[in-house]
Amino acid sequence: MADLVTPSWDLGNVERIFLSKQSVDRVHFLDNLVLRDQTAPQVEQVSVQSENVLKVTFDDRYDPATVRDLIDYRLTSQTDASFANGANPTDVGVNFRFQRLSDTSLAPIVRFDVFLQFDTPLTSGHEYSLHVEGISDHADNTMAPQDVSLSYDDASMHNADVLHVNQVGYLTNQTKYGYVGGYTGDLGGQLWAVGQDGSGNGVIFASDGIASFSPVATPTTGPLRAIAALSESHAWAVGDGGTILHFDGSAWQSVSSPTTSNLTAIAFGPTGAGWIVGEDGVSLRLQNEQWVEVDTGITNTLRGVWLSTRLDFEIVGNIDSAWAVGDNGTVLRWNGTSWQAEASGTTSDLYALAGNHSQNLRAVGANGTVIRRFFGSWTSDIQTPANNVTLRSIITSASNETWVSGDNGTLWFANGFSANFTPLDSGTTDVPFILRKLAHRSQRISSRSTGAAWLESSFPQSLLGLPSHNAAHG
Repeated sequence: MADLVTPSWDLGNVERIFLSKQSVDRVHFLDNLVLRDQTAPQVEQVSVQSENVLKVTFDDRYDPATVRDLIDYRLTSQTDASFANGANPTDVGVNFRFQRLSDTSLAPIVRFDVFLQFDTPLTSGHEYSLHVEGISDHADNTMAPQDVSLSYDDASMHNADVLHVNQVGYLTNQTKYGYVGGYTGDLGGQLWAVGQDGSGNGVIFASDGIASFSPVATPTTGPLRAIAALSESHAWAVGDGGTILHFDGSAWQSVSSPTTSNLTAIAFGPTGAGWIVGEDGVSLRLQNEQWVEVDTGITNTLRGVWLSTRLDFEIVGNIDSAWAVGDNGTVLRWNGTSWQAEASGTTSDLYALAGNHSQNLRAVGANGTVIRRFFGSWTSDIQTPANNVTLRSIITSASNETWVSGDNGTLWFANGFSANFTPLDSGTTDVPFILRKLAHRSQRISSRSTGAAWLESSFPQSLLGLPSHNAAHG
């Protein structure tokens, strides 16, 4: 039989395989085949969202790194003098949105939108042309330049993306939820970073995502450990000694705290529900703009917290759930009335968790630990690089792209919940900081993404290289 074995070979750049049809029965075995995408994304539609914002819908998934390049778009008009010479947008927002299941295959149909913000407003009654070029997909297919015509009429404009009301809410005994639909993706927003300086004093830095980070006055002197923002004028920061700070759009102010324990993490859900966790197993819940302590039944330090997303309501009908992780493999779940322990399958300290919904979570921690929660059960994620460093941060985009950072410049990326993690060059030997700009603008890691490489960011020197518990958010 050994003489019948053919030499091993691979497809290389073969794009087509022809299997001959002969009268003699033959069996063909093909394995590990990947379909090669040769079709570049194209603009499907351009619509006006407001006098300053256009929505560009593509017919296929694009590479977010290419759609964020401002020079790829230019808006001109022969009737509006403000755009006679053309104008590039000043900011770009990205949004992948599930629409429905296919009627035939039940495959998900996803809309791939890009939002363009212009400083100069469009004028009602005028005609415009948007030039788009240079957009690629993950297979490096680059679109041919396209010009799309559009008109702006503020009297007839209807934006169906703005307000949604869940249908279950119409039941008599159910809470009615209405929510803004993220109709501009991750457009706009503010980036925040907190930590401590060389003297141990708490520091806060801010950026609009384009300009460099600059220091912001803070009313506290103690180290700050975490920050989260609901909007550009509504943010919270926490730190040692039970410190809680609030930003109202103009200044940071200290607010009353029910604990003196060091606070390590903070997060908010889509309805504005908020949780803070910290040392001694402490947890605080935001109720009527006041932070109230809630017993967890444990004394282990909690280091990360995550709240249900809007998608959770659509999947499991619950939007008032939260998860917290901490030392010795601690995982807690808030079921709406109390914290309950969940078996994590690990004794490693856990530092952070993230996911696009509660049935699709990952948590990271010491010894290179990554665990995943899939429909109620936590298991070890074996799709990670062999690395025993401590992993300290994780973020997940709406399309399940995931970034993990840790000690010694560790930076991993997975393009989906079932995808393997691959290491990236973070450009630092310290702990990369992961920041989000509003709805997951996943592009800041103590450095800035330019595709495959990460370049040093414009963080102030006093923030760079600080201990891993320093946090950033947007």
